[in-house]
Amino acid sequence: VWIAYLPSAATGNKGGVRRVGADKSTKVDYALADEVMSCQPLPDGHLLVAECDTGRITELDADGKLLGSFDLLNKGQGHRTVRQIRLTPQGTILVAECYSGLLREYDRAGKALAQWTMPMAFCAERLANGHVLISGYRPAHVVEIDAAGKTVWELTAADLPADMKIAQFGEAVRLASGNTLVSCCSRGVSGERAM
Repeated sequence: VWIAYLPSAATGNKGGVRRVGADKSTKVDYALADEVMSCQPLPDGHLLVAECDTGRITELDADGKLLGSFDLLNKGQGHRTVRQIRLTPQGTILVAECYSGLLREYDRAGKALAQWTMPMAFCAERLANGHVLISGYRPAHVVEIDAAGKTVWELTAADLPADMKIAQFGEAVRLASGNTLVSCCSRGVSGERAM
């Protein structure tokens, strides 16, 4: 499992990415002088990394060698720059630029190709039908948007049972069955713990 981590006393105040084996031992650790919010292993063995403080997306090879990087349009936001990144089947990169309220799609050279408005964009996925599934952190909101930019499906916390006390959504993933799996939490709801 690849894990993105934030700077802390336990990591020498560096962020980075590490691969942890089934035996819970660290197999690879790339410490970066940055806050890393997201990473994604690629089919060719490379790794995409989202660096918040520098406001860039970096690609590393299996040995941690820098292969390339590009600056995000909202660079300079520090912790607020990016949440999750995902490579699409088309080879582009979806970047949830959380506090800018946008999901942007970049090519591998860093050219912005498209953008969608989503308050506190948390993550996104390009679906097999070409649509984009986007989740927003706060307010809790998931939308599926078609190629014309029209919303064809959406889910909010209000659509779920009130006793779930949903405050925020995290990642949303379309399953092979056609169902959508949404991570959520009750953080911020008085007296509740994260689920």
